[in-house]
Amino acid sequence: MYGKVGQFLSEKSKEANYGDGYIDSLSDYIQRQFPGIKGFNRRGLYRMKQFYETYAGNENVTALPCGNGTKGRQVQA
Repeated sequence: MYGKVGQFLSEKSKEANYGDGYIDSLSDYIQRQFPGIKGFNRRGLYRMKQFYETYAGNENVTALPCGNGTKGRQVQA
């Protein structure tokens, strides 16, 4: 899921104008819609975007289920 969010943010950044604060706005929206959700603050969203841009297309990076299978962890094989 975090990779998909990063992909979405990366693609949106190509459409956005510098300084229009789309990540800040999205973070605020997520916090209002899902109070108490963790990891979707401004810093978390930037990290998801950065991760996607760093590892997009890298076949050695995959998402593996962990715990109850609802969360994924990014690891390098």
